[in-house]
Amino acid sequence: MPSAMRILSACLVKTGAIRVLRRLKGQRHVILTFHRILPPGSRSLSFDSCPAIPVDFFEDVVRFTKTRFDIVPLIDLVEKRKSTNRLAALTFDDGWRDNYDVAFPILKDLNLPATIFVTTSKIGGHEPFWQQQLGRVFEAAVQRPTSPLDVLLKKRLGIPKHQILGKTHFKSTVLSWKERSLATIDNDMKSLTCLVPKSESTARLFLNGAELREMQEHGIGIGSHSVNHKVLTLESPESLEIELRQSRFELENILQRPVPYFSYPNGAHSPIVVRKAAECGYVVACTTGDRAIGADDDVMRLPRIDVGWDRFRTGERGFDDSAFLAVL
Repeated sequence: MPSAMRILSACLVKTGAIRVLRRLKGQRHVILTFHRILPPGSRSLSFDSCPAIPVDFFEDVVRFTKTRFDIVPLIDLVEKRKSTNRLAALTFDDGWRDNYDVAFPILKDLNLPATIFVTTSKIGGHEPFWQQQLGRVFEAAVQRPTSPLDVLLKKRLGIPKHQILGKTHFKSTVLSWKERSLATIDNDMKSLTCLVPKSESTARLFLNGAELREMQEHGIGIGSHSVNHKVLTLESPESLEIELRQSRFELENILQRPVPYFSYPNGAHSPIVVRKAAECGYVVACTTGDRAIGADDDVMRLPRIDVGWDRFRTGERGFDDSAFLAVL
């Protein structure tokens, strides 16, 4: 009898464990976030807060993900998130041109879907975001210590004159400036960039309408990332309405198709922002969150895992799949 009880107990434990494993397996869907994909031989800027990864690193991540997950369109992952099959969706934020030039050929070659969230004020544009402009200011100041730019930048940021500017100062400045209005940032940038030598590059940095339409025809979903990449939780109701509704209108005008997807800039959202996004016609919205997706996650607050160069790298250039799996 004791033996029978032990067998019954073991069966119950085993059955319970299987149920737990099944539940966990069903919850291990992931949405990966990329930003810039650099072509061979290119290097990311010394001062830049926008994640950028080399193309070979990107391809390693995508190919490895394909061995562990079914890579599906974002809407399929949302609709099938209770599935026990492991699903993954690939997303890109901002709408950088290299998403078309560098990433898109790989996605086509591997026959993989993805979603690109576009900042509509940048469509076809040559000017980077303020973060990259600030990075150029830091770069110029570091190269010319004690110059008028170096002195002014330190004064503006409250950094002692004797300190040497570095990446820590840049990162902390970007974080603090994200809490300010875009108008205030623009004013400060004008006073600083006038002291920086003009860039000789005239290359277009962001996707244009023709590229968006072509990618859409090849299975790439297009979503909104607002008009101006503002932190929406800091915006007035009027500004929030413009950022959400106008960006959707502009994209639908370019694509001639509904645009039901949204990505909150910097992942910043609140109940008010989420409600307004739904009122403006979005049915799926992504945050940051840095975790896998559970079956009960709100489709207007979907977490994503940001694929960073330093985060999943081993050695000088290699992709560290063990570090990647640890997050998943």
